[in-house]
Amino acid sequence: MKSSNSFPKYGLQWERDEIKFKKFKVEEIKEKNIILHKDKPTHQLIEGDNIYSLKFLQKNYQSKIDFIYIDPPYNTGYKQGQEGFVYDDFLQKNEFQYNHSAWLNFLFPRLEIAKSLLSQTGLIFISIDEGELAHLKLLCDELFGEENFIQYFIWKKRTSGGQYKKGSVVAQTEFILAYAKEKAHLKFHKIQTANQPTTIWRDYRKSGGQWQKKYRPKQHFPFFYDPVANTLSLQKEQNHHIEIRPQNAKNELGFWENGIETATKRLKNNELKVVYIRHSKKYKILQLKKSNSLQNAGNFIDVPSIKGTNEIKFFDLNFNNAKPISLIQYLLSISTNRHSIVLDFFAGSGSTAQAVMEWNELNQTQLTCILCTSNEYNICENITYTRLQRIINGYENKSQKKYKALKQNLQYFKIITLK
Repeated sequence: MKSSNSFPKYGLQWERDEIKFKKFKVEEIKEKNIILHKDKPTHQLIEGDNIYSLKFLQKNYQSKIDFIYIDPPYNTGYKQGQEGFVYDDFLQKNEFQYNHSAWLNFLFPRLEIAKSLLSQTGLIFISIDEGELAHLKLLCDELFGEENFIQYFIWKKRTSGGQYKKGSVVAQTEFILAYAKEKAHLKFHKIQTANQPTTIWRDYRKSGGQWQKKYRPKQHFPFFYDPVANTLSLQKEQNHHIEIRPQNAKNELGFWENGIETATKRLKNNELKVVYIRHSKKYKILQLKKSNSLQNAGNFIDVPSIKGTNEIKFFDLNFNNAKPISLIQYLLSISTNRHSIVLDFFAGSGSTAQAVMEWNELNQTQLTCILCTSNEYNICENITYTRLQRIINGYENKSQKKYKALKQNLQYFKIITLK
């Protein structure tokens, strides 16, 4: 009988190869820089093989990246008569059983470096389809630790309608795997719910239960309302000021929700206001309460993929499978702070940078974005850079529709491998 020690180790196993790194240098291409707006975020675009871009970033961004979003190439598998999954590190062997190994060997070292870049509260989000979802989950469990797995986000990108084979099952979704550097330090933001008010005002006088003055006499004190200036204070400064006390319709005395010290702070923060109740001919003080229009983030995201296509086409550019800006901004909304550093090392068309720049404009934040992409088929120069240039400078497209300039900055770097 075999001992338990003779069984294979649990987890992902594949034929692992080591990358032979070349020497490289990094040059700043100053003629491509767009530095026009002082005190505005400066983003970075790094042209070249992203394995070298990541190693370059280790020098200055070790444990400093707060948010990583990547959309790596999906492994479509080897098909007879076609070239399989090919990249600079390795050339896939033409046997199907090695197909997954090639893809994993490609992704593993990049994710390994990416982990070293994440801050203590950092997060990584990885887009993937069903083909490699299971393998990617096991790979990330090994790299980041199963205990740091956050969630599968399910992205509904299309409906079941359209031009599909009759009777087929339509793949409507893709997935986004989320991992934390250290889950114990993580706290997601709540998000705005649709069709609900963002602010709620309610009576500042305590109601229900033991509401009478005798229970909290220190919280019974007068406010003074100036109907001319429409201001509220705790001191009577003019004869025409109206005294308001916490009392019900029967003139029974109660108490306010807070004592004088907190009430003073709430006045300063504009969290208290006066309304006139016509039927009782009395003034009432209302307090601003935290909106109930916030809720915990969910893992289902419904954004049509065609939005990403239309967003890149707006700039008179063509790029297949560009991710929608609102998809990326949903992830930003639940996990970034005012000065977060964002990284996308499979930048493609630059959707992540546009999402970040528009997020800054909308929320008055100072997020900075680092993009890494190769220049295969001149994608970095002709698509990514051109898109960012048109976003920063503003653009009027062929249909005479205008994009208002986002006053932010861009630095352009290039990876050069040495022989």
